[in-house]
Amino acid sequence: MPEIAFYHLTRASVEQTLPTLLERSRARGWRAIVQAMSETRLAKLDADLWSYRPESFLPHGTKADGAPEAQPIYLTCANDNPNDADVRFFVEGARIAP
Repeated sequence: MPEIAFYHLTRASVEQTLPTLLERSRARGWRAIVQAMSETRLAKLDADLWSYRPESFLPHGTKADGAPEAQPIYLTCANDNPNDADVRFFVEGARIAP
């Protein structure tokens, strides 16, 4: 049975919170997907994850990077799961398609 958790952000932005949640997921050995609503938003998240903390490295990629199965964190706008993720983060209205 899937486990579902909700984070309603009121004091911090997605850009501030998502890296921490992804770090926790990686610490547990989980692969992750971040699903956004638009390619523009995805590009912003991609840039933010590369630069959110100078002393930290959070490996991730998008369709543009290729080899999605090799990405521990995969950013997408689709309902796919090419990296066999254990956890999925829906950002700003993204949802599972019927």
